[in-house]
Amino acid sequence: MTTEKDIYEYIEWHKNRYNCGDNPIFEILLFEKIEEDEFGYPNVGCQDRPGFYYELDIAITAMNQNWADIQDHAFHAGFIICRFPGLYQSVTTENRMFFLWNEEKEGFFQVEEPKMFEYYAY
Repeated sequence: MTTEKDIYEYIEWHKNRYNCGDNPIFEILLFEKIEEDEFGYPNVGCQDRPGFYYELDIAITAMNQNWADIQDHAFHAGFIICRFPGLYQSVTTENRMFFLWNEEKEGFFQVEEPKMFEYYAY
């Protein structure tokens, strides 16, 4: 499971690798469902990108507390994705955290990313 520490290490690696001083955003990506298709790839149904934050801890809190009712009775899983300015960035396990909806707690909480997403880049 990708931790906050892993994300911050990725940020440092990215800044050093690309010699950039840019700070990332932490985008929220939600899925209607998480099922495997006949080939073992993710079938996530409808998707939504309700927004982003400049601080990882705030993005996590937004997911945990279901700010602005982002679950909207439609979404059951999602990612927080660390992104830098630019086009076509690879989003792999090093720069994302996976969350599932928890009905009892009424929020999204981090869990181990399903294996089907291992080689999937958003």
